[in-house]
Parts: sequence; structure tokens; C-alpha cells
Amino acid sequence: MESKQRNYQIDVLKFACAICVFFSHTLGFKEIEKGTSVHAYFDHLGWISVHIFFVISGFLMVKNVKSGGGGRNEGKKALRFAFGKLRRIAPSYMTALMMMLFMQYAYIYLSAKNVSIADQQVFSMQPFDLTIRAIPELLGMGEAGVMLYPYNAPMWYVSAMFLVMIPSSYLLIKNRDFFVYILSPVAAMLLFSCLFHQSEGEVFVSHTAWLGICSAGILRSACGIFFGVVGWILYEKLCSMPDSKRTKLAVTIAEILLNVVFFYTWIFRKSTKDTLFPVMLLIPAIVAVAFSRKSYAADLFRFSWMRYAGGISQAVFLNHYAAVCVIMAFFKGDGYWLCVSFTAVLTVFLCMANQLFVKYTKIILQNIFRKQPAAAASADRSRQGRDVIVYSEREEEPFNQNMGIKEKEKGTGG
Repeated sequence: MESKQRNYQIDVLKFACAICVFFSHTLGFKEIEKGTSVHAYFDHLGWISVHIFFVISGFLMVKNVKSGGGGRNEGKKALRFAFGKLRRIAPSYMTALMMMLFMQYAYIYLSAKNVSIADQQVFSMQPFDLTIRAIPELLGMGEAGVMLYPYNAPMWYVSAMFLVMIPSSYLLIKNRDFFVYILSPVAAMLLFSCLFHQSEGEVFVSHTAWLGICSAGILRSACGIFFGVVGWILYEKLCSMPDSKRTKLAVTIAEILLNVVFFYTWIFRKSTKDTLFPVMLLIPAIVAVAFSRKSYAADLFRFSWMRYAGGISQAVFLNHYAAVCVIMAFFKGDGYWLCVSFTAVLTVFLCMANQLFVKYTKIILQNIFRKQPAAAASADRSRQGRDVIVYSEREEEPFNQNMGIKEKEKGTGG
């Protein structure tokens, strides 16, 4: 069991959300009309899971970003923070996108026939056009409004988070007190209400919807990140409470009630905006309690094997959609659970391929860049050595000549 200073409750939550996103994208294996309860159930698994991802990102932003402390270079600090988050995910992100494009190139080459109408709009394109249209997604700018339909569907989350994180982290650095305690709670509720009214019945607003000046994905990202800040406020309050058994018992009871109400409503109740949007307001509190470690439930998430949950969730999130597209193209109509099983197996393979490619690419690049300085240093040492040899030879030469002259004179005088 791991040290009590670390629990993996958030990692397990992210893993569960990644699985829900996976199942939400298998909806195409079923012939379901838009608007039915089954469609809404599957769709909302992914919709709320992505909202939880945004809330966690907002919480971690407040936890990791420090105030400017002098009013200088706040913009540069915000950019460094946002690019730092993007840089950590970039290798797996790029690899997943390249694998997705490669599969589409292969599909075009094979000229397969058993695809749906929606798939034909993508697969009927020429390879060059396909590559050009991938540029916004490659740069993480898909949610800026250019190409709102990414080739690797989950990638919109990365783009939306990055675009919202830049101004948010700037405001956080510039005026932490105003951003955390004034702006974020108010903005979270206003954006949440906007998303509520943009949704209709069982159909939640899609990230591809264009709402005047930005996409709905940007609003969803901002809403989730601001709610993550609200979660931080609750977390601060929890951390200020005394570490007593009474406190842990009260927090444990509250956590159980929050999770039971949320997950029961999310999974088992009718999937409408009137039911699910109100219960989503509990997510910041659930995240705050999980991070606080004030609950006895935290002891259940300290096993060492749970540390892999976070990495697995990221791998599944980034790579499963390529598997969905392949199975959709070649096995659609063979039964829902059979297609899901094939997709799960292919997703595992793609996750492993992605990780291996990233790992060995890093090793190769490190060796290349490591050899160059070593070769330069070796050349410098060799050059210095030659200089020493030449210098010593030049110094020794007159000495030897003088010695020879002296010996000769000595011999003559004798």
C-alpha cells in the first residue's frame, strides 16, 4: 500500500470517465434514432465525463499557478503554464492523430465499401486534402472555429482546454483573489445556464455548435474550468478543518451522499437536461473532497496499482476513436457487443503502439542530441591534444638540437 500522503481517487475517477467516453463513441454500432432515451443515455455518458475532465483541469490550474507577485511578465507566465500542460500531452496527442490519419489513408487506398454515409464524407477525401484539413487539429486550434469536426473526435477537448487555459491562467496570475473568489463562481453559473438553455430535452448541446462568437466547446471548457476553481474554494475550506475523527466521519458521510446522488442520477435516471444539469452542480464538491483526503474513503484509493489509472485513462481517451472508426467501417452490423469487444481489443493495441512509439522516439532523439555535444566535446579534446603535442614537439626540438650541439662541442674539445 502506498504512503498516506498520496491517494489515487482522482486517477480512478478519470479512468471511469475515459471508459464512459469510450462507450459514448460506440453509439454508432447501434441503429438508434436521434432523440431516443438510449441515444441520450450513451451520449450523456461522454458529455458529463468531459465536463468532469474540465473541472479537474480547472482545480489543478489554481493549485499549480502562483500569483504574479510584482505585475511583470504575467502573459509570459500564463503562456508557459498553458504550453507546459500541452507539452506533456503533445507526444501522445500527435501520435494518436498520426495513427488516425494513417488509418484513413489506408482506408482510401483499400477503397472499402462497407461504410456509413457519415464515414464516406471523411474517407472519400483525397489524401492531400485530408492532410491539409488536419492542420488546425495538429496545432491544437480546432475549437478556435476552423474545422470543428476533428478527425480524432476526443481531440476537441485538448484544443478547448488549451484556448481557455491561456486567458484563465493570466487572470489568475494577475489578480488571484478576484479570479478565484469573484469571477470564477459567477462566470461558471452564467455559462452553465447558457449551456442548459442551448440543450433541448435529451439532446445536450454539441461542442461543434457555433454560438455566435465561439463554439459550444469553448463554453463547455470555460464552464468546467471555472467550476474547477469553485472546487478549489471548497477544497480550501475542507483543508482548514481540523484533522479529527469527527471531521473525517462528517466528510465521509457527505462524500457518500454526494456520490450516490450524482452517479445514481447520472446512470439510472432519465437522461434529460432537467435531471442531469442540476446534479452536475455537485461535481465541484465531489472533486474537492477527493483532493482533500479528509474522508475515510480516501484510504480505499492508496494501492500502488492504482497509480496506472491516470496514464491508462489518457491513453484510452486519445486512442479509442481510431479503433471505433475501423470497427465501424469493417464490422458494423455484426452485433453491438461484438463490435464493442473488437473496439476494446483494438484500443488496447493502439494504446500500446502509441506508448511504444513515443517512448522509443524519445530515446532515439535523446541519443541523437546527446551524441552531438559528446562529439563536439570529443573534437575539442582531440584538438586540444593535438595542440599540446605540437607545442611540446616545438619546445623539445631546440632543446634536442642544443643538446646535440653541446655533445658535439664536448666531443671536439676532448
